[in-house]
Amino acid sequence: MRIGVFGAAGAVGGAVAAAVVAQGLAGEVVLVDRAADGVACTAMDLGVLAAGSAPVRVRVGTAAELAGCEVVVLTASVPHRDGALRSEFLTANSAVLRELADALSGWRGTLLVVTNPVDVLCLIASRLLPDATVLGYALNDSWRLAEAIGLVTGRAGSRIRAWSLGGHGEHMVPLFDRVLADGVRLELAEGRRAQVLDWIDGWYGRWQRLRTGRTSALATGAGVARVLEALTGTREVVVPVIVRLRGEYGLEDTCLAIPTRLRDGRAVVARWRLTPDDLVALRQAGAAITRMADRAA
Repeated sequence: MRIGVFGAAGAVGGAVAAAVVAQGLAGEVVLVDRAADGVACTAMDLGVLAAGSAPVRVRVGTAAELAGCEVVVLTASVPHRDGALRSEFLTANSAVLRELADALSGWRGTLLVVTNPVDVLCLIASRLLPDATVLGYALNDSWRLAEAIGLVTGRAGSRIRAWSLGGHGEHMVPLFDRVLADGVRLELAEGRRAQVLDWIDGWYGRWQRLRTGRTSALATGAGVARVLEALTGTREVVVPVIVRLRGEYGLEDTCLAIPTRLRDGRAVVARWRLTPDDLVALRQAGAAITRMADRAA
């Protein structure tokens, strides 16, 4: 298995590549970035990590060489700006995506988009690369939901299993009727649901006020590795992944985080019974994502 990382000199790209190497998820990792010195530094660092963890070959490559990878992870982005909304990066990051798509024309591998706005870029990527399998990273939203529920109910977030579907950020759709605590259904009253949503709504603002210029690279690196492990494994795992919908859940030509069955390089949308309110919210999110992608085009 050869995995490429486009944007490997950045914090998220480096974290993704490090997780892939540390867990031995690929035989070879190809690092690509415009920042030649930065990506060379990442390769040197990961070479040391590989020597201490798994027999993975790490090398710097070009965008054209990514066509030889089974999986490519897109993490490249314009620099993070404190106070900016994720959607504000759409124009510049669409250009980054198109640069990669030009290099992958006709490619039939799997592209995992991490760059924001991830849901909109997934839809654009699926249009630019019709022969590829295009997925988007969405696990952080479900983990953040689990953390919030844990805080509100006095439990460790690791004991909570929660699902956040829909869009990333303001278009998320939390499935409160599917929350588990230690494997047992956890009922949340409306007041506690409101507390959970308030905590999540304020998370990004609290992060921005720290003014570090950082993005959530550590959780994302670990989460992307979790998705890649499921995608390349032989045991089916259901994960919230952004996929292009073609009629599932009554949605067409949009990309949203949906429970998805991953196994042997395949991604199949899981058909869950959702509440009427969740379906309405999901369809509203899908319409918003499609409008943004159409404007970007």
